[in-house]
Amino acid sequence: MRIFSTHLLGGLMLAATLAATAAEPVPLKAQGDNFVDPAGKPVKLWGVNLVAFYPDRPTAAATAKNLASLGINCARPHHMLRPSGDWNPGMASGALMDYRSDSMTPDPEAWDRFFFLTNELRKNGIYLLLSVGDTRHYRPDDVKVLDGGEADNLAWRKSVEEMNRRHWKEAIDARKMMPLFDERAARVVENYARRLLTAVNPYSGRKFADDPQLLTVELLNEFALDYVVICNNRLPEYQHRELTAQWVAYLKKHGAAPCDFYTVKAPEQVRLRADFMRETQTRYFRRLEKVIRECGYRGSILFSNLWEGEPAARLNAELNGSIEDHCYADPRVYLDPKDFVHQKTLTKVAGKPYILGEFNHSEGGRDLDDQKRKRAMLPLAAAANAAFQEWSGIVWFAWCHGGGAVGSDGWARREGRVSSLGNLVEDGMTLDHLRTAGLLFKNGMVRPSASPVRRHLDDIPPVRDYHGLMRGRTGYKPGWQSIHAIHKVFGKPTPAADAAAMNRISTENPPEPLVSDTGEIIRDLKRRQLLVKTPFANGFGGESGSVALPVLGYRGQPGFVTFLLVSADGRSLTQSESLLLSRTTLDAQGKEADDGVFTLTGLSGDFWTGRITRPREAAGKTVTLRRSNGIWELPAAGWHEIELTATD
Repeated sequence: MRIFSTHLLGGLMLAATLAATAAEPVPLKAQGDNFVDPAGKPVKLWGVNLVAFYPDRPTAAATAKNLASLGINCARPHHMLRPSGDWNPGMASGALMDYRSDSMTPDPEAWDRFFFLTNELRKNGIYLLLSVGDTRHYRPDDVKVLDGGEADNLAWRKSVEEMNRRHWKEAIDARKMMPLFDERAARVVENYARRLLTAVNPYSGRKFADDPQLLTVELLNEFALDYVVICNNRLPEYQHRELTAQWVAYLKKHGAAPCDFYTVKAPEQVRLRADFMRETQTRYFRRLEKVIRECGYRGSILFSNLWEGEPAARLNAELNGSIEDHCYADPRVYLDPKDFVHQKTLTKVAGKPYILGEFNHSEGGRDLDDQKRKRAMLPLAAAANAAFQEWSGIVWFAWCHGGGAVGSDGWARREGRVSSLGNLVEDGMTLDHLRTAGLLFKNGMVRPSASPVRRHLDDIPPVRDYHGLMRGRTGYKPGWQSIHAIHKVFGKPTPAADAAAMNRISTENPPEPLVSDTGEIIRDLKRRQLLVKTPFANGFGGESGSVALPVLGYRGQPGFVTFLLVSADGRSLTQSESLLLSRTTLDAQGKEADDGVFTLTGLSGDFWTGRITRPREAAGKTVTLRRSNGIWELPAAGWHEIELTATD
């Protein structure tokens, strides 16, 4: 289905000035590969993470409007239970709980700010992805949630004190593991889930549980028991005794000899441990699922997210209402057949909505400085590939960490032209392309794959080592993901057609350049370029001093260029009366250069004007396009994003 023609034209068409006010969220449900509205039309998510963000009311209202103006329709509040005085100095704990004595007492100020912010987001049409785990810490006084007697209570308190003395890197995964084996920890999480989902937001008059704004509920962020155990994360002694008792009972039930949980060696022991971990996680999911459903929530519940091996991918495919992964990608998708899309085929499951719940450029790896310089290419690459692969959403990480970077106007206190992965609000270069790329993705300007391929996995062998766990099975030669969408299917026999397609792409090298089966996306590894050519959008990222697309052309000095032209009124580029163009140009030395000639060919209308929207300091300035022999030419300097309008 072409989403552009059915969704955008079905009532969501933007005004020529792109200034339409977003409506409040409508109910969505998971249906096949998409979230769909009540009319059955797919709705794609283009969002941001809001990390431990508790703004005052003017800042909250301004932030929500600013996000909507960038085309954002989804937010993922994150780390809302992390004691974050480092990000939120002056607050009781910088979390929804005050943590003065226990982790169950709410901080009234934080909740009030959270309620106000989320209501401002809902007024601007922005959905929420919430978590009931959310980097929770435990406190010794949480012991009161269950009285086990004096000795047991004291032992539990000491175990939590020991956990809290650990360095955060040593504690983070063990802490996530606690409620799977500790009854008190599980009850603390249940209590929070009830509080979060049933509390009435005083600003909306609604509970999150029955508010269409809430799209997904996550239990544990970036967690898989197989991964945590293989990486030798250990619980404090109190909780470790419970894990061991459950493991011994499991072995006895299956007639196996006792063995240490962390050092299994024999194949049968490895298999039993894998089954034990699978059953433990499923049991925890069902327990929390029952609580969440009793609160009245009927949407998608996620056990967890992130690629952490095939057992976790299968578990999430079986339990989750939708699939979420996280990705920190090399923007330079022209370098290697193994781009970020190749890695994501490890977790994209056929028949379920798929969201990248955290997305941005790499945090490490080769040539990190060069990756950062060329990060402007990432919105284009992400939006085009997400539409082609029929992903449901991309949520950028992160708009902010705490409120320190955000001014009272909802924009950055200091916006720059350098990478700011943790405070995207400060990264002007990426912000230049968020709106155009969001329109490309949300409005279906790139068609889904015409011939998707399904990779069937009937059996997931248990593993005992890290590399065996993380290797995964894509089953095809890298590069084919640029030609066909590739989705996994767990636990079903492979149809003959799927087997034939997988055999082809696993034995043959893909032809170069890598052209999508729709013909709309070209990844040219030799020329180091990515091109997007559709009736509704022209885009380019890569190395060149001259580019000629069907409508948009560029001439400039040799270097690195990213630009994206999209229709803003639902018509094709050659019939549109409202266009939006964003650009980044770097010279051969990698420095940003505000020059180069952009031309437009084949436009309708006799007069075109431009209104600069970025950089912010030039916003509102109008320019007149020059025309010669049917070709319109834009001014070379002074803009990063510009609205183009046909006038009488």
